[in-house]
Amino acid sequence: MSEYYTSMDQTKKQMKSAMTYPAVVLTIATGVLVFMMTYLVPQFTSMFEEQGAELPFLTKMIVAVSTFMINKWYVPLAIIAGIGIAFYLCYTKIQKFRLVVQIILMHMPVVGNIIVYNEIANFSKTFASLLNHSVFITDSMEILSKITSNEVYKGIINKTLENLAKGDSISSAFRGEWAIPVVAYEMIVTGESTGQLGAMMEKVAAHFQMLHKNVIDQMKSLVEPVMIVFLAGIVGVILVSIIQPMFSIYSQIK
Repeated sequence: MSEYYTSMDQTKKQMKSAMTYPAVVLTIATGVLVFMMTYLVPQFTSMFEEQGAELPFLTKMIVAVSTFMINKWYVPLAIIAGIGIAFYLCYTKIQKFRLVVQIILMHMPVVGNIIVYNEIANFSKTFASLLNHSVFITDSMEILSKITSNEVYKGIINKTLENLAKGDSISSAFRGEWAIPVVAYEMIVTGESTGQLGAMMEKVAAHFQMLHKNVIDQMKSLVEPVMIVFLAGIVGVILVSIIQPMFSIYSQIK
């Protein structure tokens, strides 16, 4: 139990570590954008109006957004809060909605691999611990269905219980399932054939824990430049919208 919970805690820490950097950058970026749109842009807008500068389309759009944020800042906040609350309630209360969201996430690049590798590693490690300590397979599957919060894998586990009740093998429930990597399925078949399912599950867990760590490291290295480019792009658009009317003022003065 000590080894199991230590391993699970390490996995959670890896996920938190991967999400810390983008969360911090996104928070700072939001603060910078709000400052620019509510303080910096209005300062230049008043100057442009005094000089009678002709505003290009991009500047008009930025000014309109800035005015909206200043006068009706509560509207986007209410919309975001409403969407967040509605999503949370639907995700926690409606099983089919949660299933659809999880399927979409599992088919996304990088994110899908993180979810699949994490679920397979947790499933395999828990299953191996239960088998190695002489817990019945049916009882093990019931425990596994309660541990995971992923509806896709809950469905596969329930299918396994049905197959076991019919006298079928465990691996038959995993055959052809898109959420089960081929390597994991083949190792389960090998474990059943050799009577070493518990040992095989430990190997599966170790393999997918390593894959999970690697894909998180890749995501970290990918997120950093993407977030920087995203922030630089938005700030750049705002700065260009401010600079463009200045050329109009300069030409009038000249």
